[in-house]
Amino acid sequence: MSIAMAVALESTPRGMHSEDCSLVLPECGVFAVFDGLGGVTDGHIAAEIARDCIAASASHLPAVLGQETMCEIISTMLHEATKAVYAHAVEHGNDAATTASVCVLSQTAEGGVIAGIGNVGDSRVYTIDSRGVLEQVTLDDGPIRCYAGLSEPEMRKLQKRLNNAVNAEALTRNEQRWFAERHMMSQVLGDKEITPRISMLTVQDGWTIILTTDGIHDNLTDDEMGEILCGTPHPNVAARILITRAEERSREFGFRAHRDDMTVIVIGFGNRTNAELTSVISEGVSASRDSGRLKKVE
Repeated sequence: MSIAMAVALESTPRGMHSEDCSLVLPECGVFAVFDGLGGVTDGHIAAEIARDCIAASASHLPAVLGQETMCEIISTMLHEATKAVYAHAVEHGNDAATTASVCVLSQTAEGGVIAGIGNVGDSRVYTIDSRGVLEQVTLDDGPIRCYAGLSEPEMRKLQKRLNNAVNAEALTRNEQRWFAERHMMSQVLGDKEITPRISMLTVQDGWTIILTTDGIHDNLTDDEMGEILCGTPHPNVAARILITRAEERSREFGFRAHRDDMTVIVIGFGNRTNAELTSVISEGVSASRDSGRLKKVE
């Protein structure tokens, strides 16, 4: 199964520190995005610490991983990263923290590909299959998990509804509140204790895996992202269009508009593309604040 990959990172406004960063290690099969909490001290440093910690772990991965081993490795990566960020925060007397979404790819003995997905916070991983169906693999560590009192399938249904909302009138009063509070995090890297959410996928021919920070998925609906990805088979072009469309939306005054760092990784498999490995990286910025038990990432 052939693999092509693109990374794009954009930021706004100019002249500020970027608090997004990404990790792209195709030789190890490890990809990740991080969004440091702005408005707290050292948010950008937290993202870089987490990235470097996971990169160090990735360098020791075996060539072939089983699903159980992969789950354990991803859990260890995220636990070690939160310890490192927490240690920095304690040493410097601040509240440094970051989100993280990690994708680890491994070949199977039969020549297929499995993907392990781990996340803490509200950075996301999506898949889009050969039929063009976009699915959010991760589920945000936010108000839906904390307050909604729903089962996992119900939470995912509600998450999808918020993801595609284009105006407040389409949502109930509670849904409007959860949408407004969607940047409030119940856990982030930098907390003393975390419970990473880990999923295992058997990658199918024609799939695409997409990792995003909230500058992308806040501004674009799932439907809009799916349309872009379906219409653009080259991962590098798809990543650039996602960035461009999200940036355009962020400059509007609409319901979803949100000026922020924007980071996306697009990984295409099999017949979706046979392009060469390509990277596109620009620089970026974010702003956010801490708000009680739930931490806000904007």
